[in-house]
Amino acid sequence: MAQPVFPPSFPPRPAAPSGPAKTSAPPQPQVARQTPPGGSAAGSATAPSDSSSPSLEQIVRLAHDEGHSDVHLGVGEIPRYRARGEMLRTEWPITDQTIFQGWLGEILSPQQIDEFFREKEFDGSHAFPFVRIRINLLDSLRGPAMVLRLIPQTILTMEQLKLPEVLRELAARPKGLILVTGPTGSGKSTTLA
Repeated sequence: MAQPVFPPSFPPRPAAPSGPAKTSAPPQPQVARQTPPGGSAAGSATAPSDSSSPSLEQIVRLAHDEGHSDVHLGVGEIPRYRARGEMLRTEWPITDQTIFQGWLGEILSPQQIDEFFREKEFDGSHAFPFVRIRINLLDSLRGPAMVLRLIPQTILTMEQLKLPEVLRELAARPKGLILVTGPTGSGKSTTLA
């Protein structure tokens, strides 16, 4: 089972002792692949040199191709993916303000960028040719950050989601309130689609 990767400023808490001390080495963090399937290193989302960085579209395409649900990016942080609830770090360099601003320019208008820096938060969406993303921008202790949730283009039916028939009846009612809750990655957006 893959171990989550914690950002350098938030190391994992040591587990409370529950028996004899273990002498084995700690598990190594998972590293996300940075070359698209069947792709080559040249011109793809490979680990860039210190002077280059992938475009946001390359980062999102790799997440899409690998089946990751989220992309986590922030100034002062290494780009990361979320896959089945586990955080996967990349080997790309730490993001600086210039790179982050370039990524914002790929998905937001100048007015939306101004709104984010004024309000210190922004929620929106963007459509790449291969996938839609939900955008959550925030201001962190290190600087601006974003989480991109990949939204599947194919909407699953109630049967494919294996939802009980009573939900179809409830959804057809003209009045009422249905709450869809759950932890990150549990399928709330997929269910609502």
